[in-house]
Amino acid sequence: MPKLQIPFIITHLRWQSNGFEKPTVKTVTGKSSLQIIQQGIEDFQTQYGNLIYENGTTAKVVIYCSSVANLENEVYPFLHTTLKIDKSEILRFHNGGNNGKYKLPKNNEIDFKTLDLPTSKKRYILLVQIGKEGWDCQSLTSVILSQTGKSAAKNSIIQSACRCLRQVIKGKHETALIYLNKENHKLLDTQLRKELHTSIEELNNLNRVYQSDLIERFDRTKYLKLPEISFYQLKIKYQAIEEEENANTNEKLQNLLHSIDDYRTTSVKQITTIDKLSEGTIEILNKTGQDLANYNTWMQTIAKESFNTISVAQLYSFDTILKAIFDKITFRNPQTQQLYFNDAFPIHHIQSKIRIAFSIKRYLQTSEETIKKSAQLLIIEKLKPIEPNDYLFPNERVTQQIRDFDDNKITPEAYNTELSAKIAALAMEQKFSEIQALSSQTIDNATLQKTNPFMSCRIILIAVLKFCFRKCFKI
Repeated sequence: MPKLQIPFIITHLRWQSNGFEKPTVKTVTGKSSLQIIQQGIEDFQTQYGNLIYENGTTAKVVIYCSSVANLENEVYPFLHTTLKIDKSEILRFHNGGNNGKYKLPKNNEIDFKTLDLPTSKKRYILLVQIGKEGWDCQSLTSVILSQTGKSAAKNSIIQSACRCLRQVIKGKHETALIYLNKENHKLLDTQLRKELHTSIEELNNLNRVYQSDLIERFDRTKYLKLPEISFYQLKIKYQAIEEEENANTNEKLQNLLHSIDDYRTTSVKQITTIDKLSEGTIEILNKTGQDLANYNTWMQTIAKESFNTISVAQLYSFDTILKAIFDKITFRNPQTQQLYFNDAFPIHHIQSKIRIAFSIKRYLQTSEETIKKSAQLLIIEKLKPIEPNDYLFPNERVTQQIRDFDDNKITPEAYNTELSAKIAALAMEQKFSEIQALSSQTIDNATLQKTNPFMSCRIILIAVLKFCFRKCFKI
């Protein structure tokens, strides 16, 4: 079984979509780095010098330099002295070099982050080890890689070269320009073949599809009389109503202390033998428990379980009452003199009551509203034109045939009867070439199923599976 060429498929579908610019990759040999930069900038100025995109951003070119020293001492002076480029249109951005020798103004970082805004007037971007993977500047139109970087940079040349391939306005015909020296050409071509199963030659030969060549798509839901799906949306509104102006914590804690015995439960302990279950001794337990108790730890537990809505300091401001409650729900073992929580009291419930005492009493008011809604089975209200494709289903001919049947309200039987009559008439006149042309105008299977939406979906699914199978196995 041949290997699946999934990356190859993805690569070509990417550029066939309306999200990427058509790149032109140019390789310059026999010239120095600065000469390549000059040629690349002159080409950029010729093609994109006055280009302003619909969103107000200006076309930009990025020049990747091998080092900070090279950028500051060679490339930057070359641009504004030899090429006479205005300094206000040049942006330098790097890490400052060794020991911060080439420190940049603070505004440079802001300018770099706002390159894709209409307010940015920077058109010539000089970078060192920045602006590769993850950098998304859609108004970047050209890339110049005239120098050979270090081994680490060689692995990322595909990221650097492809920075200018994002479209500014999706669906518009936009182009990009990439300038390389001989070594970078070889590195990029190798990486494209290895990672994306394509090449520089294929990128240069990509055929863009213009708007006039796009295929229209049509909505047939009204003709098929597909009903909408009706459903009801339940809308619930919640409103918290406060019944108190303040928490009245002291009063609530006092009430809890006075009614603490109401929370007490009695445990019965019966000692007997298995053969005399009805006999034995019965003991009423008012104090029992095995969990050690500590007042300070208890206070911290209450604060913790409030999710810090109540602080320990707030609790200690009611120390007298809380200490009295603590004494009520604990007991001291006469033998070990250890303090334990009394299991006769629901400790967690009492702690909850204490926390509630610090809150304003509220009740939740709800209101319900039932809203009648409807939705379409298919989201096809605004179908956009698409690019031609060999695997498009139904194809243009069948689509037009279906539309003719819809518009003229012709049945397949009537169509075949009319076609037979035309062929018979032409046979009488011995117009055999026209008969041959008419004979090929048969009704496609998709047209026969045009009134059956479920059968149409089945046919479309089969077409999609065939497309994927052929692409994956390169049939």
